[in-house]
Amino acid sequence: MSTQTITLDQFIEEQQLVMSVRAVRRNPHMQEQLPRNFECTIAFEGRGYHEPLTVYFSQGSAHKKPPTLAEVLDCLASDASGVDNAQSFEDWASEYGYDTDSRKAEATYRICEKQAQELKALLGQDAYTQLLYNTERL
Repeated sequence: MSTQTITLDQFIEEQQLVMSVRAVRRNPHMQEQLPRNFECTIAFEGRGYHEPLTVYFSQGSAHKKPPTLAEVLDCLASDASGVDNAQSFEDWASEYGYDTDSRKAEATYRICEKQAQELKALLGQDAYTQLLYNTERL
């Protein structure tokens, strides 16, 4: 994988990624619910079978369209790089302004950590690194 910076759309095209989106009533990972919640499943198109990645994505009421694959990948990459760059939960919490004694904060960290691992499993190490560190953010 190249270390040249690319756009999210280029990354999606190179990796042959597709996403299905389904509206759901709530995001099970959020304490305070936003009005628009989706279950998003990311998979490869035409590259043989790989276990897809399913994540929840929420939007405020100002959004009128479901999330795009680029938007979901951008959020996943942002969360994953935060976890990857942290030495521990305490390090992550202090970086993002969370109370290190908060169980809710630790639950959020664990979700980000799990999704980062699942994203890496889907993409493979090289593409994961490309997405996190050599792909433009939205």
